[in-house]
Amino acid sequence: HAEPVPVPRGRDLQRIVGWFGGIWDNSEQIWFETEGRAQVPVPERHERVHATHRRVDLPSIGRYVFYVEEYRDDDPAKVFRQRLVVFESAREQGVRMRLGLFRDAAAVLGAASDPARLAGLHPEALIWLPGCEVYWRAEGDQYVGGMRPKACTFGEAREQRWSQHDLLLSATKYWRVDRSFNVRDGKLAVGHPGGVPHELDRARLFECEVR
Repeated sequence: HAEPVPVPRGRDLQRIVGWFGGIWDNSEQIWFETEGRAQVPVPERHERVHATHRRVDLPSIGRYVFYVEEYRDDDPAKVFRQRLVVFESAREQGVRMRLGLFRDAAAVLGAASDPARLAGLHPEALIWLPGCEVYWRAEGDQYVGGMRPKACTFGEAREQRWSQHDLLLSATKYWRVDRSFNVRDGKLAVGHPGGVPHELDRARLFECEVR
């Protein structure tokens, strides 16, 4: 029998997939910025973000697929991001993460806790963002990911922008910088002015009994 062909970057792919899933929150960062000794000026503070990365079984879309749902201000009613994320080997480019947006996001809202909402989802229900793929590379005991510079563009004419996501992932950290810039003059349109990341840490659930 022929030996199976090894998947390029297979070890890195498995490790990233294993780390990416879970619940992430930057509550500790918010405390240091607002209550800690070195309080941060209001314009440079980050918003509170709570993210759930739920691995889902959608073989028509990919082998390593995650549903991502995020909300702000510690309020589950303030969902601001829903995506489908697919990880795959990109051979010499490392591990690639493709981003899909839902054509009908409301129809799958809550799939982080009820993945049955995604049952039967077809690729046509998603909008894939060409040029917005994130490529990951290993750096020590963590992975650093980023979009190709100025590759992820959106908008039209004078309002056109390009988006840049820079990420860091480890067993306990998911840090990210999400920014967009005006194509016309290169000025920052959305995102932290200093490029300081949202420092999301893996959330740990505790159970306690009150007597």
